[in-house]
Amino acid sequence: MQVPIIRRNPRAAFALIDPLIGILAVATVMVGVLNFWRLAEYKCDKARIDARVTQILRRWLKIIHKMWMDRTPYNAELHHLNQVKHGSWVFQIKTVNCK
Repeated sequence: MQVPIIRRNPRAAFALIDPLIGILAVATVMVGVLNFWRLAEYKCDKARIDARVTQILRRWLKIIHKMWMDRTPYNAELHHLNQVKHGSWVFQIKTVNCK
């Protein structure tokens, strides 16, 4: 009886691994895209926060400059009345949180 000779394809062992490598490559690209998306969101949020901080600092510089020119100390009551008079959103937040 003759024993059959089995010739194995050397690439047959990689037949199952090749799709996994493809899936891993796609997953790696997706993670990179998600990281890029997070970076873009972070930069957008940082720009918005920086703009708001700059706006607040400019407002306070205007108040300080006015006090310096008039040679008057800071008056919290006057500041509060001006917030109420002009409908400041800061005053609305303070009244909601101060129950």
